[in-house]
Amino acid sequence: MSEWQSGVIMIATPSGKMPLPGWISEPFGLDWGLNVETGAVVWIVHHLPTGYNLMAVDHEIGDVVRLVDLLRSLGGWSFTEAAGVDAFKDTLQIVRASGFRVFNPNLKVGRPTLPSQLAEIAA
Repeated sequence: MSEWQSGVIMIATPSGKMPLPGWISEPFGLDWGLNVETGAVVWIVHHLPTGYNLMAVDHEIGDVVRLVDLLRSLGGWSFTEAAGVDAFKDTLQIVRASGFRVFNPNLKVGRPTLPSQLAEIAA
């Protein structure tokens, strides 16, 4: 298991990079949001070099850390272009086969505060 520290996650948005407060263990970051269907808190796993939101996870934080360790073990994550995430599709199948319930954060996760408010917290 790698060390985690608080920090700023720069996420990719249609209007450019935006900072979010979160927790970092290179090359991944974690922050949280709300599942818009259930209202439950979920963890969002980010790929730091690209700012891409990889997945949302509705497990306890200990399981989420184990999931990130699994991701880390599945290959090279040092790419910096979003096109490198295409290989992620096979990884997602391995993650689900390992028993993790994950879903697309861009479709089902809302933020409890607006991104501009989160940017102020991160500053």
